[in-house]
Amino acid sequence: MTLEEKIRKAKNAYLREWRRKNPEKAKAIRERYWEKKVAEMEAQESAEREA
Repeated sequence: MTLEEKIRKAKNAYLREWRRKNPEKAKAIRERYWEKKVAEMEAQESAEREA
């Protein structure tokens, strides 16, 4: 196992534990992410229509 793989596994384990301990924060982060993605998609679609 390379150093990069070990780092990735440790990071994933930490984040998995953090999400388990902080479900409200994790949910809020996911919601903000998808709200931002929807806004980006709408902006891209409107820019394509105007072009």
